[in-house]
Amino acid sequence: MLRVNIDELQKLQTICEQHDQISLKLNWDMLLNPAEDNRLHLTEYMDGRLIAFLGKYIIGGSMEICGMVHPDFRRLGIFTRLLQDGITREDTVRYSSILLNTPAASVSGQAFLNRVSCRYSFTEYQMQYASAENKLGNVRPGISLRTATPEDAELLSQLDTDGFQDDYEQTLQDYIRLSPQDMADNELILADGHIVGKIRISRLEDRSWIYGFVIHSRYRGKGIGQAVLQQVITREMAAGHTIWLDVAIENPAAMKLYETAGFQLRAAQDYFTYKR
Repeated sequence: MLRVNIDELQKLQTICEQHDQISLKLNWDMLLNPAEDNRLHLTEYMDGRLIAFLGKYIIGGSMEICGMVHPDFRRLGIFTRLLQDGITREDTVRYSSILLNTPAASVSGQAFLNRVSCRYSFTEYQMQYASAENKLGNVRPGISLRTATPEDAELLSQLDTDGFQDDYEQTLQDYIRLSPQDMADNELILADGHIVGKIRISRLEDRSWIYGFVIHSRYRGKGIGQAVLQQVITREMAAGHTIWLDVAIENPAAMKLYETAGFQLRAAQDYFTYKR
């Protein structure tokens, strides 16, 4: 079980975001997923009050770390201690990379990482759909989506490996651990009846988040991504949801597609690779 009350964690996040005028990426879809090993996360309490949190997330064979400290308790070495405890010798051997992330606009986060043994890797942009900016126009017909089942674990892993260079075996184990309900967040993309890609939609309150969207390399440049994105936008808007996603600037083709579809930048997260 997560060693912190969800309400306490949300309250601390709100305090930190309002104080620093930033948007923290705490991966709430994973925090609330019972299939995830939330025992990895670390916390700090003072007088029964949650004052710090360090999240450890295993994604495709890599570990991502993010966190926060209450503004009243900074510069006391709390997050330094949590990070030292959080990155174990086993972690440095087991995972292909360890990434630390902080909002690009976070003065305290950037200053902290300047003191840590890490190097800048990439920036990920958070985008929100704005219907008035959608310029997709006519999209390719013959594209459909099918809900994934546990029997699709190997196929999903193959697509992740092709699209994101994820570790196949690690990704396969991640899918195998999912419950049928969580697996159903994933959808297979079909073009004229042939499976050509995948997408995952995580719904949290009134937000729909797009993750793991990939078209197999053999089928790119054929308008499939545009058709899928338009279908997802139409469906999620009909359900009354706002639509969000994260994309790395190093993926210019994806960025161009999302901007054409009407997604606008809302925040940025800087990622740093931990030096072992």
